[in-house]
Amino acid sequence: VAFCASTRNYASIMELHGWRDIALKLYHLSAENNWANMGKLITDEILDAFVVSGTYDTLPTKVFQRFGSYATTVDIPMAPQPSTHDAQLHRALVNISSPHNRDCA
Repeated sequence: VAFCASTRNYASIMELHGWRDIALKLYHLSAENNWANMGKLITDEILDAFVVSGTYDTLPTKVFQRFGSYATTVDIPMAPQPSTHDAQLHRALVNISSPHNRDCA
């Protein structure tokens, strides 16, 4: 999110939300190759504007509340290695793709 928000393409979106100053700071940090400090400027409010986050149990409902029938694809980053959470992730993915969840919106 910090990288995208640092680009000129996102400047108007950031300004629309009242985050123009943050976008400018992010732009300058990126120009200085100061990538490590960019994430510190991203608040929970900014993060929530761009991504849906939650636990495996709450994610399906949050996705449908936010996007309803508008989203045809959902990108969920996955760990490159097997994890102890694989069963929870599988259940969340099944619930996200289930037609009955469309009633959550």
